Amino acid sequence: YVEHSDSSVSATMFKAIVEGFQAVEPLKIGELWALPSLLRFVLIENLRRIAVRVNRTRQMRQIANEVADRVLATDDNADRTRILSTYAAHAQDTTFATQLLYRLRDGSQNAGRALEW
Repeated sequence: YVEHSDSSVSATMFKAIVEGFQAVEPLKIGELWALPSLLRFVLIENLRRIAVRVNRTRQMRQIANEVADRVLATDDNADRTRILSTYAAHAQDTTFATQLLYRLRDGSQNAGRALEW
């Protein structure tokens, strides 16, 4: 239910699901009593998904901050290139890229090479 509804929970959608099951075979009393627990599970699952996304975003920002600190701390172009190439895969993540650009945008001259990257 949750995956097929794009994590959208509404009374109308829930009612449609229950009525769909009922059309095939009437739900038994135990199944009807389980519906509130199912709804709680759906809501908790949605919270879990949100928490995972928030945690991943925080991790990407932290990594981007560490990379920015390292780039700004070095004066050697070869070091900057090596540091940035180490994190090339992370650059595909929009949170990482945005945070790195934010940190380097007003940075020192050392940030120029990173911004070109």
